[in-house]
Amino acid sequence: MSLISKVFAPDSIFGRDNLETQEEREQFMEQFWFRRASDPDSPDNDFKIEYYRRIAFANEKFGGQLAGWKTDRGRIYVLFGPPDSVKLRESGERTGIPPGQGPETYLSPTQEWYYPFIEGIGERVRSHPSQNPPVAACHRCAR
Repeated sequence: MSLISKVFAPDSIFGRDNLETQEEREQFMEQFWFRRASDPDSPDNDFKIEYYRRIAFANEKFGGQLAGWKTDRGRIYVLFGPPDSVKLRESGERTGIPPGQGPETYLSPTQEWYYPFIEGIGERVRSHPSQNPPVAACHRCAR
């Protein structure tokens, strides 16, 4: 089961908001992580560890004015993990500055992330998390 399936399962974290006391919310979260562990008998919850590792990575690599896990690339990384491959593309617009007086082109790099398979989406998935405006939706590619 993928991270996205576990996070957005019917008993997901969103049900926590309907609980009345802090104790109920804490117990809910304890059970939330426990149900998602691959080995419930292990003192280390591999799912929880991986989830927070991805958040830390996203914050480090994609953060700026916004926490990295809140960006399009960060959310995709947290939910689906590292892509199988990344293609960097340069795109840009003319600045109108004459040659020799400054940059003629304003470059804005974009990335395409490829995943061989994402549960619930399918095979050969491509994402454009760095386009301007960002396109966070993943879609199947026909390559």
